[in-house]
Amino acid sequence: MKKFLSLALALVLLCGCMFTLASCGGGLSGKYTDKLTGLTSYEFKGNKFTCTVGAGNFTYTASGTYEITEDGDQSFITFTYTDGDEDAKKEGGVKLALSKGTVDGKDYIEFGKVLPVKYIKQ
Repeated sequence: MKKFLSLALALVLLCGCMFTLASCGGGLSGKYTDKLTGLTSYEFKGNKFTCTVGAGNFTYTASGTYEITEDGDQSFITFTYTDGDEDAKKEGGVKLALSKGTVDGKDYIEFGKVLPVKYIKQ
């Protein structure tokens, strides 16, 4: 009986550890810059993001929070703007299909409203 109880307790602890680790793996961190022009970048810290478009004196910045969700095999990222994009703030959140991967040894994310844009981690 002691062996069974010890085994059951070990399995419960193992499952708890797996769920804890799985819940931490969905977020983004760091700065990602678009691969094509390099003029758009997203910086992620915790559940917050900052989007910067442009170069030099001609830059536009928007920020807010983001959430990554899954629906079957597809991942989505929802941006909720708190500063910058007035139209997006009125929408309450912008949900886009998201894909992640690695190319040439660098992590990337890919999303976009009309056509997906690839952003490379810096």
